[in-house]
Amino acid sequence: MAAEQDPEGRAAARPLLTDLYQATMALGYWRAGRAQEAAEFELFFRRCPFGGAFALAAGLRDCVRFVRAFRLTDADVQFLASVLPPDTDPAFFQHLRALDCSGVTVRALPEGSLAFPSVPLLQVSGPLLVVQLLETPLLCLVGYASLIATNAARLRLIAGPEKRLLELGLRRAQGPDGGLTASTYSYLGGFDGSSNMLAGQLRGVPVAGTLAHSFITSFSGTEVPPDPMLAPAAGQGPRVDLAACVETWLERVCGHLGLGVQEPHRGERAAFVAYALAFPRAFQGLLDTYSVQRSGLPNFLAVALALEELGYQAVGVRLDSGDLLQQAQETRGVFRTVADQFRVPWLESIPIAVSNNIDEQELARLSQKGSEVNVIGIGTSVVTCPRQPSLGCVYKLVSVGGQPRMKLTEDPEKQTLPGSKAAFRLLGSDGALLLDVLQLAEEPPPQAGQELRVWPRGTQESCTVRPVHVEPLLRLWVQQGQLCEPLPSLAESRAFAQQSLSRLSPAHRRLEQPALYQVALSEKLRALVDRLSAEPATHWTPRASHGGLESGISMRVHPPREDPSPARAEFLGRGGPRRPGVVHGCLSGRGWLCGNAGDSTHPVLSPGGPGGAAGGPGARPCARAAGTGAQPGGVEAPAGGPAGAEHTGPGAPSGRGVSTAATLTAPGPGGSRALAWPEPEPAREWAGAGAAALGAKGLSQIPAGGTGGHSCPRGDAGCVRLRGCHMGLLPASSPCAGHTAT
Repeated sequence: MAAEQDPEGRAAARPLLTDLYQATMALGYWRAGRAQEAAEFELFFRRCPFGGAFALAAGLRDCVRFVRAFRLTDADVQFLASVLPPDTDPAFFQHLRALDCSGVTVRALPEGSLAFPSVPLLQVSGPLLVVQLLETPLLCLVGYASLIATNAARLRLIAGPEKRLLELGLRRAQGPDGGLTASTYSYLGGFDGSSNMLAGQLRGVPVAGTLAHSFITSFSGTEVPPDPMLAPAAGQGPRVDLAACVETWLERVCGHLGLGVQEPHRGERAAFVAYALAFPRAFQGLLDTYSVQRSGLPNFLAVALALEELGYQAVGVRLDSGDLLQQAQETRGVFRTVADQFRVPWLESIPIAVSNNIDEQELARLSQKGSEVNVIGIGTSVVTCPRQPSLGCVYKLVSVGGQPRMKLTEDPEKQTLPGSKAAFRLLGSDGALLLDVLQLAEEPPPQAGQELRVWPRGTQESCTVRPVHVEPLLRLWVQQGQLCEPLPSLAESRAFAQQSLSRLSPAHRRLEQPALYQVALSEKLRALVDRLSAEPATHWTPRASHGGLESGISMRVHPPREDPSPARAEFLGRGGPRRPGVVHGCLSGRGWLCGNAGDSTHPVLSPGGPGGAAGGPGARPCARAAGTGAQPGGVEAPAGGPAGAEHTGPGAPSGRGVSTAATLTAPGPGGSRALAWPEPEPAREWAGAGAAALGAKGLSQIPAGGTGGHSCPRGDAGCVRLRGCHMGLLPASSPCAGHTAT
């Protein structure tokens, strides 16, 4: 697909602006024959930045241009060949040379939209290999842009609508690309302009600026302008020696202010005259190079009044040091008295601009009523986002081959929401935002006026809502590589952002300790999350032919991240939720322990040792234990017990029954070990030879040696490995339980 004929097309990002592991995964997909498999990813964030309750979506324009221009050059492919293994199949590189995004579809929030946690900023679907390669560039393009736009929006909310905000942070930005992004998206977030010329040239951001102290200090006052003459603004009348006119006005100004005519700095005055000759219609003064009250102000006023005689009006002054609020108020007071004294009414309201490391706290002070500040220039605090330097966007697989995918993790915050989804914003009768709803794409959209049951994120209870208005959030921008509608201009996105912010309630707009905006799941999406969450990460399903547990009862094992940290095992019912009664095993393979570490969903087991060991930290005594050699209290049974253990409870004959306190056994080097359920279980039938045994006939064991057996590195004929995992709850690639690889 040909790149757009646009100076921003390939400049947005290049295909190799990515991480190496994207290329290694691409090779893995290709080698597995999955390069063309349909997949969908979602790009979103988990928490609103800066402790606030909202974010602004930004970066879509760059993303669309990058996707449409995506193509690996020969130089790109040659570099990939140099960093991938030398024996990589050359056909893979031929595949890369033909890659483009003609099969990619992008849905996204429009730029300037309010965005909330878990709601996709982008949905990207297409061939698995290609959409995987897009991950890092899209995260780079969206994350910082949205962070800057949100930061700028916060600053705009603090400043209010009347103050003019200028972004002056290019010199403080993290590199040239960061500077361009910051200038662009601070404008989208609500700033009025930027000092960044490239942002003006490429993105249409209004540019503005004054002059620096270096310009003023470069003059000593002895310089003679080559042409000090200036014609009147109307173009008629004789030209006037501006420098001489300024000296005349200086005497009058100093007399009014009670200053000696020698006090204002000569070099500063010469600099102001030079600037006025260059910009008679846009003259402005930087007042704090030497002294605001004793030098900057009188010198500026002398030049401004001389220009006024010729029909020109100065456009403003800037303060860049000291107590900016106090300086602005004092300066405004002088302007008022001088305007009255010399009958120059426009001088009374001349704009006062301030700058100098202004953060949110100082901005609030400068924006208060009576501050006399009109223009506020912010650099470091807008471009570096010191309160939070990253939005933390992620790009997660939600569907592949038409099947939902979900990341299951021990950190609930990092679990993902599976499946291809749609998103809607529900509004009340007054247009106020109620909540955002995520649902599966195949579900019918919510209807205005109809009651809807949803599950707010972060809660365990559902609620009902009856929206008066429903707005779909995700729009189709690129379909099969083709642009579906024109992208809004930056100015249009800026206006949309301000409109979006105006719809937030005061409680959600509040920058400190705001009310959290709700994002909820539909019933079907919640049910899918629950179903996939209940599926085991490492799933042992017993086979009826091997006896042991009844078919359909499964064991879920959480392998330890590193030995000897604890592992966890859970018994699950047929498709049901996790059970509070959890079975513990020992890493050593010498036995099984029973106990509970205080978290009924994630108990912790401790390694067992020779001669027996107690249960995990905080372990509760087992409800009951039975079977030869079994002991209560979560203590390992002594060696020598038989490989089978019986259920106990009403009507529980040996080998089959209904259990309220089941006991299980597992083999170990010193004999079998009994295992008791930590809490009484609801009635459930267990069947098979040896009842719920994990003995010689349980859980699809694969003994060492023999047909279909595994090879034990120590040659231990008695070593047993379970299907998909070793007996000691170690990953399948690990050595046998209790053994060290040789």
